[in-house]
Amino acid sequence: MDQFLPTEEQNLAMDRAEKESVNDCLKRLGHESHPFPLPKKAEVAPSGLRFLVIPIEAAKRQGYEEPISEAAQRAASFDKGVTTTQASLLSGTVSSYNGRRVPHGGCWGEAKRELVGSAKNPKKIRLGNTAEVTSQGDGFGAVGYSEMIISGARGELKPKLEKDRRTKNAISAWVACMRKYGYSYRNPGDAWFDGRWRHTSFTSSTEREVATADMTCKEQTRYLDTMIEVSSTYERSYITDHAADLKSLKLRQNVWIANAEKILEAQK
Repeated sequence: MDQFLPTEEQNLAMDRAEKESVNDCLKRLGHESHPFPLPKKAEVAPSGLRFLVIPIEAAKRQGYEEPISEAAQRAASFDKGVTTTQASLLSGTVSSYNGRRVPHGGCWGEAKRELVGSAKNPKKIRLGNTAEVTSQGDGFGAVGYSEMIISGARGELKPKLEKDRRTKNAISAWVACMRKYGYSYRNPGDAWFDGRWRHTSFTSSTEREVATADMTCKEQTRYLDTMIEVSSTYERSYITDHAADLKSLKLRQNVWIANAEKILEAQK
């Protein structure tokens, strides 16, 4: 279902456009200090991460620890410097500032509306088989929305993947391989979420060794290839069954991308 997700470059454009709009709003209100840092390059997550697969070299270096993305680092750094006043302008908890009207939902709300434009998202959605999720404000924004929908769809398909004989065979082959390295786990999730490293703030040599064996076994047993093949089988059926919803998502997404391009063009 990757065809229903924005590309890394499109995500970068939407993210940057939204933050440009936030900064413009703050500047218009007379709050020019501490603008939101703008993303400069697209970030690419490891393609196999949803199947708990990372490059072997990464496992040797960091174990199962996922590196903090530049976006997360920027957001954390920005949050540390946000004053009470700026927070109120971002969220819209005040109606005016410096004699100027603060937009509904604050600068974040205005920026989200500008990017979404006419292609509005619902205020409530159901992600897979989970309970309804309700957005704050006028509805879900554009940035990250497609990923949330597709992730929910894949979560709905997960039980089918787990019951598939090909998946069970792949896990059995992985378990046998791990035993050769001296490790006894029932499935890849048990290794990834082993409490010995999920509840610590540092990466031990044991974690790196287990992670390296884990990724080596996944490579030797072609675990990722199998999981992609099985997943694709069920995703094709899902796409057929939810054609109208996915088409609507893609059409809205095209509007958001076009709006982002207009916002960024106006900044030049």
